[in-house]
Amino acid sequence: MQRGIYPLRMSPSMFQPGVGRALCACGVPASWETLNLGGVYIPSAGASAVDDRRRYLVTRARNALIDVVVLAVVVGFGVAFLVARHDQTRYDPAARAIAAWSQRQGLSRVAWPVAQRAAVPTLLHSHVTPVLFDAQHPVPQQFAVNDTAVIVTPGGHDDPSTPQLDAATRARFRSGGFLARVVDLSVLARVPLAPGESVSQEISRPYVYAPLRDSRAITSSSPLATHLTLAAGRYVVRIEAFDPSRPAGMRIAVAHNSRSIAAGSFRLRNVVSAPTTMPFAIPSVGAGPFTIAFSSDEPSGSPVLVHGWSVERMRT
Repeated sequence: MQRGIYPLRMSPSMFQPGVGRALCACGVPASWETLNLGGVYIPSAGASAVDDRRRYLVTRARNALIDVVVLAVVVGFGVAFLVARHDQTRYDPAARAIAAWSQRQGLSRVAWPVAQRAAVPTLLHSHVTPVLFDAQHPVPQQFAVNDTAVIVTPGGHDDPSTPQLDAATRARFRSGGFLARVVDLSVLARVPLAPGESVSQEISRPYVYAPLRDSRAITSSSPLATHLTLAAGRYVVRIEAFDPSRPAGMRIAVAHNSRSIAAGSFRLRNVVSAPTTMPFAIPSVGAGPFTIAFSSDEPSGSPVLVHGWSVERMRT
């Protein structure tokens, strides 16, 4: 048999180390992998028909597996996109209908359930301002404080656990599994906080989705005051306030019929790292109107910016 030097024959598939390792794992020597990318057989020196057939089948199986994986990835991304798109837009028809109905009532602020917050962009686009609230635990005074006379709840029917809302309802509108109602805010404002309930106002939410408006600037001559109906018990007031230019002072005061119940002065930082809190107690008197005022404690009149505040009635 004549001996000689034969040039090394190469094919595109020889430059695929992953394929070579896969073939070796299947028991096929890497030197037998001489199929091109299209799976066309190229005879190998010293390879038997059985070896070539095995090599051919392994390569075709590899190509089919790659096709299946690519198809599965494309289909998976497509399904994920469709599901996400449906999740983001499934409340849109009802939100548009409720927004149009609210405007016909002459109202542009809507209390919207936080669990269905995906509809917020549609509501804003429909020229109404959504104020998110927990529909599972609605607090009557929350709607009065935030001036939201339109209250939207999921389910499309009156909830027997919210008789106070039903008593204040003046008109109803149902759309897409939601019940929208126009309420008398003066009725809800007279319902005192129950133990464990809190009322709050989110003026701005700079780091959270669904912004409402700019932070409120307060000074010693222009305080931020709110009126609440409170009963005897223990409370805590929290406020997120800061002075962007330098540390400043702020005063919190609670009064009942011009009689001071509690007051305190606090130092603020130039960023909001945690709410400023002040506990207070109301003596054993009947539920009545109280005023909670926040003002700057700076003699220079430098403004303090407020992101939001809350008042919670403690359970014990």
